[in-house]
Amino acid sequence: MKCPHCSRNFESVEDQRFCPLCGGSLDLTAGEVSEQSKHETHGQEPPLAAPGTRIEYCPWEDQESLGLLQALIRTLKESMLSPTAFFKKMPLNAGFLLPLLFAVIVETTGSMAAYLWSMTVGGNVLSEFAGRNAVWFALLIPLLVFLGIFIWGVLLHVSLFLVGGAKEDFEATFRVVCYTSGPELLGIIPVFGGIASLVWKLCITVVGVREVHGISNARAIAALVLPGILCCGLGLVGIVSVNLLTGAP
Repeated sequence: MKCPHCSRNFESVEDQRFCPLCGGSLDLTAGEVSEQSKHETHGQEPPLAAPGTRIEYCPWEDQESLGLLQALIRTLKESMLSPTAFFKKMPLNAGFLLPLLFAVIVETTGSMAAYLWSMTVGGNVLSEFAGRNAVWFALLIPLLVFLGIFIWGVLLHVSLFLVGGAKEDFEATFRVVCYTSGPELLGIIPVFGGIASLVWKLCITVVGVREVHGISNARAIAALVLPGILCCGLGLVGIVSVNLLTGAP
């Protein structure tokens, strides 16, 4: 299907109302868009998409038109493979619930897959513990994912504030954290899935933070690195303090 606004082709689904590329309404035909633009030009009315206007659209939040599965697949594809375009149009203040639900679904799936691989391979303390408490451990994963998303969102936003990159509020940062969960599905791949997931997720998080907060790559990277530096520093201080108190060399 060809969008009457941006003139780009995309794969449409039944009852879809918005273009997944520019967010324009598909209720208008190409002729109506042309006629509207003509009236706006001669009548001195604001154009359909004025320069500097941010078009907001996220497939996951258009489930009414796309359906749950199609919305999930499109969001995963766009956020992982075209993060710049995705985060440029991601709504910044459309609520916490839908992005949180997306992240919980994706990260729980990836974590469960990694958990099953650890059960299969075995040979470590975690897998032995999980094997004895398999049901409880499986039920605990979504809760840990939920807490991890909020903690990482808070840490990232505080870090952005410290490096002078928090141009938007916490909700915008939280939504970036949620929609960068896609690479967690690589937990399905044994051994190397975790490493690939981490690298990919960090890369698209840099892009997401950059586009949403309107900052440079360097500042976005600094915001991601700062929590790690602080944690390592606090850990080192703790070790030194314990050694001093116990008199250990």
